[in-house]
Amino acid sequence: MRENERPVLLTRRQILASSVAIAGTISFLTKERAAATPEPRTAGLRLTAGTRTLAVNGKPARVFGLVGPNGKPGIALAPGERFHVDLVNQAGTSTLVHWHGQLPPWKQDGFPWPQTPSIPAGDTRSYDYAPIAGTYWNGPSTGVPRSERRSPG
Repeated sequence: MRENERPVLLTRRQILASSVAIAGTISFLTKERAAATPEPRTAGLRLTAGTRTLAVNGKPARVFGLVGPNGKPGIALAPGERFHVDLVNQAGTSTLVHWHGQLPPWKQDGFPWPQTPSIPAGDTRSYDYAPIAGTYWNGPSTGVPRSERRSPG
């Protein structure tokens, strides 16, 4: 604000009009969000956590990966489809997967809390939440060395 300028004060009428306008838009926001709620999936997808060896600069490198039901890395969902996935751990060690960029229920987030123990080798854990659309990377939170923690998915 400049030296000779006075602050602009709003009248009660302007404040009330602004409040009514904001309150009116809130109902539209909740309706849009409700319309975007994904449909439940009847049959779950299966992801398999495992390792494989790649050649990096002519040298073998063991990497962690998630393989979808089609044998390719990761999975693809249709718009509005729920992330209803069974994760089978065939990595040979216990692991957790953190779903980067997603907001699953906290017990499904793949962070090593005491309430969310690692998935032992050979076990399966189920996930079910409304995903945020996009392309994301994921990776194990425990059990796999950091140098092996890269997987598109």
